Amino acid sequence: MAYALVALSASACGDGTRPPDAEPSIGMLDPGKKHYEGRGYPEWAVAYMQWQFQTAASILWDVKDCTAGQDATSPVVFLEQEIATNTEPRPCAFSSEKAILFPLLSLASPVIHYTDSAMPLPSSDVNELKRRVNESIDDFFIEEASIRVDDRELRQPREGKIEPTEYEYSPYPGDNLLYRYYGVTPVPPVVAPAVVGGYWVLLAPLARGPHEISILLRGSLSGPIIRNQFTYHLMLE
Repeated sequence: MAYALVALSASACGDGTRPPDAEPSIGMLDPGKKHYEGRGYPEWAVAYMQWQFQTAASILWDVKDCTAGQDATSPVVFLEQEIATNTEPRPCAFSSEKAILFPLLSLASPVIHYTDSAMPLPSSDVNELKRRVNESIDDFFIEEASIRVDDRELRQPREGKIEPTEYEYSPYPGDNLLYRYYGVTPVPPVVAPAVVGGYWVLLAPLARGPHEISILLRGSLSGPIIRNQFTYHLMLE
């Protein structure tokens, strides 16, 4: 900040020169407002979930292209944990003009048909699915949540909490997450209703060059301790 003020003072000399653009601020975009295309955090979380389930799993997990299956014209880029664990030594590359979305903790009922006995009984009642997601949010006790962008720690990373939000999606035929995650077969052409909630982060666009986003989440859900720790390696163009 001190450097930016010095640069501004030095250029304000009445000679018509324009001061350099300030480096984009590092921080979460306001969870209470709409950002890009009239969407808020819940709508972007829905778009993220639809991207995951409507993209072929083999493409989604192709670490050579960390934005595979995403809309290249979108002002927001999505990052998932698989990208964080598989992008070294080649960083994930995309435009510095894009905001960055990822879940701190995603809690969802993405399907209505389960074959895994550990899953709750299937339901096509959206209110029931919302209730289950709400209960998961309430039952998850967060002991520590930390997000660092380069050498700066984000303030209040839990502010991106979204209430259970209804959506639907069309699973990619054949090679899809619906089968890989849940063993659902045959895969329905459209899954509705689905619900997503939890804690999400929408970062303001970062400056060009290399960046690291490190996430630490530690908490407990009905007894078991859950710990997630991973780092996104980025190279913004």
